[in-house]
Amino acid sequence: MVIKANANAEEVDSVWMDVLGRRTGRGAEHALLPSLSSVGEAPKAGTSPVLIAEFWSGTSKRTRDTVIAQITRSPLIRRVDTLPIR
Repeated sequence: MVIKANANAEEVDSVWMDVLGRRTGRGAEHALLPSLSSVGEAPKAGTSPVLIAEFWSGTSKRTRDTVIAQITRSPLIRRVDTLPIR
């Protein structure tokens, strides 16, 4: 997913903590959304930070579509690009 242009470190952290995951209530700890297996950083797209999220194997298309729609609704997300399900 491509985060909005010129996002600062706090905004990128917010995507990790509040868009792709949820705070657990134990300090700074958070957990990824249940259908996500991992999230990592990728090279920027111009001035926009980029994160790559992977779904757990076997996640249904319906669940994937729901999570992607939820991510896309964040004002911090510029766009979400997807790859075909393998």
